[in-house]
Order: sequence, then C-alpha cells, then structure tokens
Amino acid sequence: MHGDCRVWARRLSAKALERSENMPTAQEAFSGTISRSMKLMVLAQELYEGESEATDPFGDRRIIHQDMARAGIVLSVAAMDAYFTKKYSELFVPFLKAKGATPDLVRMLEAAGLDVEQALEMIAMERPYRRIRTLIDCHLERKATQRFEAIDDLFKSYGLSKLCENAQKKTGRKRLLRSIEILVERRHAIVHEGDLDKYGRLSSIDFKSMRSRVASLLVFVMAADGILEAFAQKLNRKTTF
Repeated sequence: MHGDCRVWARRLSAKALERSENMPTAQEAFSGTISRSMKLMVLAQELYEGESEATDPFGDRRIIHQDMARAGIVLSVAAMDAYFTKKYSELFVPFLKAKGATPDLVRMLEAAGLDVEQALEMIAMERPYRRIRTLIDCHLERKATQRFEAIDDLFKSYGLSKLCENAQKKTGRKRLLRSIEILVERRHAIVHEGDLDKYGRLSSIDFKSMRSRVASLLVFVMAADGILEAFAQKLNRKTTF
C-alpha cells in the first residue's frame, strides 16, 4: 500500500496540485454533506407521513421512504468521518512548520510511506510540503474516524487530548457523544446488516429521534471545529513570528 501511495504522489502533475489547493476545506465539505443528509431525512419523513393504507396498502412505499432516511443516516456519519480525517490533514503541515518533526509526526509520515528516498527527493523540490500533504491525504483515506476513540487517538499526535470530550463540554450537553454513538451504531446496522435485526426483520425508523441525533452530530462537529480552528490559529502565529 505504501508503495502505491508513493507512486501516486510522484505522478501528481502541477495541474493536479493546483486543483487540490482549490478543494473545499474540511468544514465546507462537512457542511455540504450534512446538509444533504438533513434535507433527505426531512423529505423522507414528509413522504412517509403522507402515505396511508389507501395509498400504500402493502407498505412498500413507506419502506422506501424509510430507506431514504437510512441513506441520510449513512451520509451524516460519512460527513463526520470525512471531516476529522480532512481536518487532521489540513493541520499537518502547519503543525510540522510550528513544532518540527515530533516523534508522533515522524511515525505518521512513516506510516504514510515517506522513506529516505522520498525525503532526499524533497530537498530539491520547490514545494516539499505539498508532497507531504499528498502523502498524508493518501494515508488517511484508509483510516476511519467514526469512533470517538479513533478521533482522539488521531489528534493526540498534535498534543490535543480528549478532543471529543472537550467538544462535548463546549456544547454543554452531557449526553451528546452517546447520542451520536447510537447514530453510528445504527449506521453500522444499515451498512452491514441492511438494518435487519437478528430475526431478519427490518428495524423501523423513528424519524424524530434520528433527525435529532443527526442534529447532535452537527453540533458536535461544529464544537470540535471551533477547538481545532483555535489550535490552527496558534500554530499560524508561531510560524508568523
């Protein structure tokens, strides 16, 4: 895998690099995806509640409307997952410039496939940090951050401990993380089991509850983003002066 990542990084053209700089930020990408999720769930509920025994005697249409809500649940967790890996990547080079090659960062770069050969090549490069960012992006594509332990473990390499707990504290909602855990568990049931229980029966969707949990996920990510943006500003001040 590391070899594939290195080959891919080497083959990036100047045009591709320019395109990558115009990619949406972690926060922008999250906002777009979570918005799609929430709109889909609102529409699913409206369609579901608009059905009756007369319009849907066998319940097939109502199952389809619930499947739309299931898609919304999967999208919401995907939005959170993508946000944290992308945000970590955005902070990598600023942290490297401000703090230097800490042991945790060195381990991350080694895991991403940076070897002696590539390190020597970067000495002569016009934009070595861009190559580093590309390697980290490639590496993080294979990392899932749907569990709070995984999120905390990732950002611990920046010296940020208990990021998820601190984000929850910032919101003032003591059970925020548990609400999102339930949402993530439901996502897993949908993706891995088709949302069937152990008897092979389709689990019903509580639209109000699921929409509330998606809203909790939005609150959580925005709180975490506030913490990470403040951290990014500190890093930038250290490299400016």
